[in-house]
Amino acid sequence: MGQGGFSEGIEISSDGEVPLPLSLDAITGYFVLKANSMDDAMSIARTNPYISSIEVYELF
Repeated sequence: MGQGGFSEGIEISSDGEVPLPLSLDAITGYFVLKANSMDDAMSIARTNPYISSIEVYELF
């Protein structure tokens, strides 16, 4: 399992660049873990005591 965090960023599009300040909607950290299924990943995510919500994505 790996983890990391973000502070602020920049969104780049064909219209230009927009600053992404740290806010309540910002991605502030991430965990990468190996699980046998999405259900297993969600079970692991539910054990994290430091969050009010979490989003789970599958990586390829």
